[in-house]
Amino acid sequence: MWLRTEDMLINLAMIASVYKADTMVNFATSGDVYYVEKNSREAAQALFEHVAQILEAKI
Repeated sequence: MWLRTEDMLINLAMIASVYKADTMVNFATSGDVYYVEKNSREAAQALFEHVAQILEAKI
């Protein structure tokens, strides 16, 4: 499953962890970390919750 952001596609099947820090949402794989910066804490929280719902649905 893929997540499209403003400037990248992230393969959620490869993600080991997702975490939010201020206005950034970080997607960590076994070797890389991808950062998505949003314009507000609320927007970052919304993206984090959206991804969490997608990943929880896969369980």
